[in-house]
Amino acid sequence: MIKIKLLEHEIHRNETTFRPFLFAQNTLKDIGIEFTTSDDYDYAWVGQASIIDKKKSLKESIDKGLEFLSKLGGDYMIVDGQDATSLVGTIDVFRESNALLFLKNSYLKDFDLYKKGWINGRMYWGEGEYSVPDIDELKPKMKLTGCNWLGTIQPQWMNYDSNKKYDISCMFSWGDIENFEHEIQTNIPYDDHRRILLEKLEKTDYNIVRRESGVRIPQQQFYQNMFDSKIVMAPIGYGEMAVRDIEAAGFGSVLIKPDMDYIYSKPFVYEDGETYISCKYDWSDVEEKIDYVLSNYNELQPHLVENMRKQFKEQYSHENLALHLYDVFRNLPSMSVENAEQSTTDISLEEVDKIQTVVNITDGMCFDQYKSIYKCIKEKEGSNVLVFGVGSDSDLWYETNKGGKTVFLENHDEWFKKVTQESPHLNVYEIQYTNNGYEADKLLKEYDSGNHDCLSVDLPEEVRETKWDVIIVDAPAAWDYKYPCRMKSIYEAYNLSKNSEHIDIFVHDTHREIEIQYCDYFLRPNFEFVEEVTDPPGSRWEGRKLFYFKK
Repeated sequence: MIKIKLLEHEIHRNETTFRPFLFAQNTLKDIGIEFTTSDDYDYAWVGQASIIDKKKSLKESIDKGLEFLSKLGGDYMIVDGQDATSLVGTIDVFRESNALLFLKNSYLKDFDLYKKGWINGRMYWGEGEYSVPDIDELKPKMKLTGCNWLGTIQPQWMNYDSNKKYDISCMFSWGDIENFEHEIQTNIPYDDHRRILLEKLEKTDYNIVRRESGVRIPQQQFYQNMFDSKIVMAPIGYGEMAVRDIEAAGFGSVLIKPDMDYIYSKPFVYEDGETYISCKYDWSDVEEKIDYVLSNYNELQPHLVENMRKQFKEQYSHENLALHLYDVFRNLPSMSVENAEQSTTDISLEEVDKIQTVVNITDGMCFDQYKSIYKCIKEKEGSNVLVFGVGSDSDLWYETNKGGKTVFLENHDEWFKKVTQESPHLNVYEIQYTNNGYEADKLLKEYDSGNHDCLSVDLPEEVRETKWDVIIVDAPAAWDYKYPCRMKSIYEAYNLSKNSEHIDIFVHDTHREIEIQYCDYFLRPNFEFVEEVTDPPGSRWEGRKLFYFKK
C-alpha cells in the first residue's frame, strides 16, 4: 500500500485541490493508494496554498514556499490544483526544491508558450513579464494530476425542456473587488473580459439575465436564473475552467465560452460543437454564435447538453482517476510497483490488477510488455495463439484467449513437467532445439545457401496446420550462447506466419544480439514494425525490450 500524506489539506485552496482525490479514496485503496494524516507515509503531497502567497511579491512568495519545504523530511510532490494554465509561483518553488514531481491540473498544450512573457503567466491576458525560459528542463517531472476544477463538484442532472424564460444567462461576477497577485493588479484583465461581453450584449435584443457590477444575489436565485436560460455564458476568469461549465449541462442549458482547445488537461470534456460552443476570447464572434444556437435550439440543446453529461460521467469517474495515479506512481523508480511508461487508462482496474499480479510473481516481462500482448489477444476475441515458452504467465494468455486455441511450446524438460502438472488445462507440447547460440551466424549462412531446413524445429502437426493469429516468442531462455537461443523460434514464427493472412508476432528480449539479428533478417523486411516496448529506468531489467510486428 502506498501511503500519501496530504499536508495542510484543510486550508482553503488545498482543500479544493485534494477534494477530487478524497472523493475517490475508496477506489484508490483498491489499487494500493491510501491517504493518511499520520507521519507513517511514503510520500507527502504539498498543495499550492502551502507554498505560494499571492499577497506577497513573487520573490517573497518563493522564499516562503522554499522555507516550508525545507522543513519536510522524506519524499514529496508539489500538487498545483489551480485551473489556470499559469505556472506563476508554484513552478518557481518547484525549480529550486527537491520535489519528485510537479503535478498540475492543466497545462498549455504547447509548452513552448511558457517561454514567452504573459501577464501573471496567463496567456489569455496578453503579453507580460512572467515566463518560464527553462521549461524544457523542468518538463520531464511535470505531470497532470488527473483531475481539475470540474471534479470538485458532484453535479445534479435536472429535467429540462426548451421552454426557458431567458435567452442568455450572464450570472458571472465582475467589478466586485480589487485583486492583486504578487503585486500585479489582476482584476483589471479579469473584469475587462466580462465588461466587453456585457457591453456587446447590451446593444442587442436578446433577453438577458445578469449580475450587476459588485452585486451579489442569493444562491438559489443565482441557480434559478441559469436554469431559466437557454444559453449560459462562461467567461474565462483567473483560471480557464469553472464549475459553471458543468452546471450549465446540469440545468439543461447550452454553454458558450472562449475556445478551450489550447489546454492540456485530464479529464477534458470541452469539444466544440459537441459539448459546448466556442467563441473567440475577445468576443468578436459571440453574436454570431448566439444567433446560431438560438436559431437551432431545439436540435442543439439536447445534443450539447446530453453529450456534456455523458462525457462528464464517463471521464470524471473514480476509476479513471485511480488509473491515472497508478500510472504516475508506476513511473517512479523508487516504487515497489512495476515501473512503466505507457498509460493504463485504456484498460480497467481489474485488468491492471490481473497484469500486475503476474508481474509480481514472475520476472517474465514488465507491465507494459504484458499489457501490449494482453490487449492484442483480447481485441481478437477467441483467436489462435501460439506461445514459445511456458511459465508463471501462461495462465494470463490462456485466460485472455478464452474461446480460442492457445498452444504452448516448451523445451526445458523439468519446466515442462512442472507446468503441465500444476496447470493440466494448458495445451503444452515439449519440443527440442538442436543448436546453441554460438551457431547463430553459421545457421544464417546455411539458410542463405538454400538449406532452409537448418532452422526448422520438429513441431507437432497441430502447430504446423493451424493458422495462427498471434505468436509470442519468449523461449528458449537463451541465458548464454552455449545454450539454445532464439534463432529457430524466431524463424519458425516467420515460417508459420505464411499460413495466415493477418498475424501479430511478439518477440521478447530483443535487446540481445541474436534476437535483433534474426528479427532484422526474418521479420522486419516482411512485417510492419508496430512498436518497441522497453523495461523503463529503475526497473530490475532496465533496457530489456519487446518487439511487436504484424501483417
